[in-house]
Parts: sequence; structure tokens; C-alpha cells
Amino acid sequence: MKQKIEKVNMFNESGNQQLNPESSNHGKPRVPWTIFLIVLGVIAFIFFTYEIVERAWLGEVGKNILHLLHIIRGIGTSIVIGFLVGWYILRKGGSIFPLAQIEPIELREEEHISRERVIHFNMWFVKMRWLACIVSVALIVITIKLLGYLEERVFWPLFISVAFLVITNLIYTFLLRRRLLTLYLREMQIVSDLVILTIMLHYSGGIENPLFLTYLFHVIIGGILLNRRKCYAIVAIASLLFSAMAFLEMSDIIEHYTLAIFPHGDEGEEILHAAHKTLYVCSVVGLQSVIMSLTAYFTTSITDRLRSEERHAKVVGQRLKRVLHASGAGFTILDRRLRPLWLNTQIRKWLGLTDQVFKQSPNILTKWIGGDKGPAVKTFKDGQVRIIERQHIGSDGNKYIFRVTVAPIVNNNGDVYQVVELVQDITQQKLLETEMMHSSQMAALGVMAAGVAHEIGNPLASISTRLRLLKEQHDEGFLQESIELLEKEISRISRILHGVSQIARPGKSQWSSCEINSIVSETLDILKLDRRVKNCRIESDLNDTILQTTGSRDELLQVFLNLGLNALEKMPHGGTLSVRTKAIRDEIKVSFSDTGEGMSEDVVSKIFTPFFSTKQQGLGLGLYIAYNIINAHDGRIEVKSKIGVGSIITVILPIRSAKIQNDTTKT
Repeated sequence: MKQKIEKVNMFNESGNQQLNPESSNHGKPRVPWTIFLIVLGVIAFIFFTYEIVERAWLGEVGKNILHLLHIIRGIGTSIVIGFLVGWYILRKGGSIFPLAQIEPIELREEEHISRERVIHFNMWFVKMRWLACIVSVALIVITIKLLGYLEERVFWPLFISVAFLVITNLIYTFLLRRRLLTLYLREMQIVSDLVILTIMLHYSGGIENPLFLTYLFHVIIGGILLNRRKCYAIVAIASLLFSAMAFLEMSDIIEHYTLAIFPHGDEGEEILHAAHKTLYVCSVVGLQSVIMSLTAYFTTSITDRLRSEERHAKVVGQRLKRVLHASGAGFTILDRRLRPLWLNTQIRKWLGLTDQVFKQSPNILTKWIGGDKGPAVKTFKDGQVRIIERQHIGSDGNKYIFRVTVAPIVNNNGDVYQVVELVQDITQQKLLETEMMHSSQMAALGVMAAGVAHEIGNPLASISTRLRLLKEQHDEGFLQESIELLEKEISRISRILHGVSQIARPGKSQWSSCEINSIVSETLDILKLDRRVKNCRIESDLNDTILQTTGSRDELLQVFLNLGLNALEKMPHGGTLSVRTKAIRDEIKVSFSDTGEGMSEDVVSKIFTPFFSTKQQGLGLGLYIAYNIINAHDGRIEVKSKIGVGSIITVILPIRSAKIQNDTTKT
């Protein structure tokens, strides 16, 4: 199915951009085979017909007349082909250059060109006409007063023509400033210029003046400022004016003025003018028409392409703006001097930036960017992406939190020449995270309180009962038994409170660089001294590379020791404890594998719950504490277990060497 591509002409009759419905494939230029075949057919027809006429009726005509007829045949064929090609181009409106593809819906959204832009084109044309006035006056003075190439009697007609050009330019300037008839001024200017040019050519040698080629400038200007059809209309008007002047002078209906620089023959006292020769006039007029038609064709083809690319760039730019606006994010592009090359509306709104503010404080973004020590400078140096958080006090006095992604923009050589900052408002997200964290903490506190109440409630009930019995019985043996029971229950309460303090203890320890293999080796040395290792075998497979992370060495040792002791307790009748370390991508994995009794899926889902334990004397806090410690180190714990086979508990910690850095900046 062929897709229809709408082609853009600059202006339609109302001054808006015009959409031409002709199709144009985006790729290789189309070859106009149709017109080629038509032209070949016309040439063959004319020459074949002429040969028949010559052989049938012109056999006795003299050679001079036949030679003249051959010339007329050639010139006539050229003129016919020229008008035929012009008609085809005007009818098809095609372009030899492929046009950029634009979605029809986006074309409809962007149809209207602002009135100010139309005025801009008109003002440009007015300036060109002022330049033409100056050049015309200079040529008139030089050719008449200095060189004498023209007769004195044509000075005032030429000067009046220039004066008329000046007057029309003043009128057009007045209309532009008053914003009157702005949609039609370009056409009025070009047509009036063609009339004035024709009058000036008439008084300066007519068809013998080589400056008749200046018609081409108006055709080119028409191709730039007008659409294709109007440009060909300019060609038609120019051809009509030029041919009318040439044929009227040839017929002596109007006087022909001599231009001395053009070579003239003479017959006695009479000067021979080429402008009076039918063959010369027809040849020049026909050639001029063909050249203007081809000039219009190529000019409009090129400008159509440029307009299409301009339109496509504008549509893409507006599409990008809509996408950026819909994303709700702010964007800033900085050069190497940290100057903002572009800021979108959102970032201007967040930071309260206006054009007036920029004029008053050009370096207002220095604090936001971070200056010479900010992330943008670092990204320029190493080309790495950085994610930071910035706080900003808005004009309303509220504090806003932004996540800023600083990324490099590289050229074809891979060098960073600009930096883009993607800014996202995460104030509400942070507030939500804070609320969720608070709710989670309150829920955890509730669970903890219930667990503590339950765990402490049992020994307290036992103590209360025993004390009541002591009041009733005074037996020495019962007293000794009660004391032992009370000490046992008090010890249990003490252990529960110690476990709770471990959970709630803030991270006061100074974090430092930790070498995991060293911590695991120390853990194994301690485990080998435990009495439960008598029937078990401990195997270790530690990675040869240095596995580095950042954290608390004592807390990590506590976690590994807890996991090792739990594994040994799962193998009361003997087994194998395997401890392995390895690095996968940016993570360190420490696994404790036992061949014990294993756990069910239900037990695995609860082992990190506080006060849950499968051991008869267990408090259920060891794994919960281990889980919190590893979570605080930005890690996680994975558990795999199968009843009758054993369990594998893996601690996963980050290697502290990520390329993307995180920090917090206040502005």
C-alpha cells in the first residue's frame, strides 16, 4: 500500500502554509520518464512531418530559404518543447528532490505560519529592492554620463523608472509597518518590479541589453518566496512582458534605443539592429522563456526540499517539546563553560527563572549546577552518568527535592561537548516513602511489642506463680528449687531484652572497607572451636580475588557466625558445612550450605520473622537481626532448602565500586 506524503509549499493564497497533495517518496529522486517519452515523440513528429512537407512541396525552393526554414524548424521545436516541459511541470507540480516524511496529523497541526514570518520575508524583499535602486542609479550614471553607451535623452525616463521603484518601495514599507495587505505584498512587489525592469530594458537597448537576464533573479526570488504555481505565474508574466517588448521593438511599433556596447552592422547610413531581426528576436525570446522555466523548476524543487526539511525539523522539535512537557521533567543542556544552552519550561518554573532574571543574574544557575566541583564538571571529565539529589527552596518557601540525572552528550569522535541534566521532582515520592517507612516501623514495632510481651509474659507468669507458692510453702528444698527456676526465668528475660537491644541498636560503628574473605576466614576459625563441630566437617572455597565492600566488620562477622552456628545445629548427627565466596558482576556472594534436615517452604517464609524459631530454646531473633544487618549494608539474603537434603543460605553484598555515584546536594 502506497503511503501518501504531503508536500509543503511555502504559502497558499491566504498566507498560510499550503499542503500539496502530490505524492513524493522519501528516497531516490523520481525520474520523469513520461515527459522524456513525450518530448522524444514531439521531436520525432515535427522532424518527420517537416521531411514529408519538404520532399512533397519544397523541392524547387532555393537553398537560402530551406536553410531559413531549417533554422525556424529547430527554434520552433525548442520553443514547443520548452512550453511542453513547463506545462508538464506546472501540471504535475513534482520535485526532483525527495521530501521529508511528516505525519499528516502533525502537518495539520502545524499548517499556520505566523504573520510575523510573512512580514519578515516581505521586509527582506524590501531591502533587496533598496539595493536594486542603488545599483540602478549607479548603472544609469555610468553608462550615460561617464561612458556614453546610451543617449542622453533616455536619462530621464530611466531615472523616473528608478524613482517609481523608490516610491513603490516606500509604499510597501508603509504597508508592512501598518500590517496592511501583508499576504499579497510579495506578489505585488515582484510584478511591479517586472514592469519597471521591462520599461528600463526598453530605454536601455531592449533585447540587445544583456541585463535582460535579470528576469531570472525575479524568477529565483519567486521560487524562494512563493509556491510553485505562483512562481510559474511569474515566469509567464516575465515571458509575456519580455516578448511584448521585443516584438513591439522588432515591428517598430515602439522605438528601439541603441546600446553602444552591442555590436551593430550598417547599410550605408542606417545602423542594423539585431532587435529588428526576426530570427534573433524569436531565438532570444524562446531561449529566455525556456531558461526561466528551467530556473523556476530547479529553484522550486530545491526550496520545496528545504521547506520540507525545515517543516520536518519544526514538527520534530514541537513533538519533542510535547513529549518533554508530558513527562513532567525538567531538562537543561550545559556547555563546557557550564552556561545553560537550553532550559525547558518545567525547570524554569521550578527554579523561578525568567528572561528578566537571566538578564539581571547571568550566573544564577551556578549554585544549582554546583560550580567547578559539581557533577556536571565531573561528567565532562570522565563521561560517566551521575544521579544526585538536590534540595531547593521554592518561591513559596517550601522545600522541594529533585532527582537529577547528569549525562554526557558526545560527538562523532566520542568527546563530551555538552551535558544534559534530567530533573525530576521527587518531593511527593520522598514524603510517601517517609510515610511508608513510618508505617512500616510502627507495624514492626507492634509486632515486636507483641512478641516481647509474649516472650517476657511466659517467664513472668512462671515467676509470679513460683513467688505465690513460696509464700505458702516454707520447705527448704522447695525454696532451693524455686531459686534455680527464678534465676533461669530471669536469665531468659535478660536474653530477650539483649536481643531486642541488638535489633534497635543504631549503627554507631564506623563503617570501613571490609575484605569478605578475611571475615569469612575468621568466622571459620571460630566455628572450628565450637563443640557442635565434633561430628561435622567444614569445607571452604574462597574466591582468589579480593572481594571488597563497605560496612561494619563486626556486624558482618556476627551475621556469618550466626549462619554457621545455625547450620551446625541442623546437623546434630553429623554432616558437611560448605562455605563459599564468589563475585558475580557487581555483587559478592557468601553461601553457607549444610546437609542437615532441611526446612519446609512454610518455615523458610517465616525464618526472618522476629521471635519465630524451630529450636526448642530459641528466641527467634538471630536471623531477624542478621537480616536487618545485611539490609542496612544494601544487601540481601536468599534461602534454598529441601527437607531431608539440607539448606543453602546465601548472603549477597554489593561491591562498592559502582560507576554511577549517588550524593546529595543542597541548593
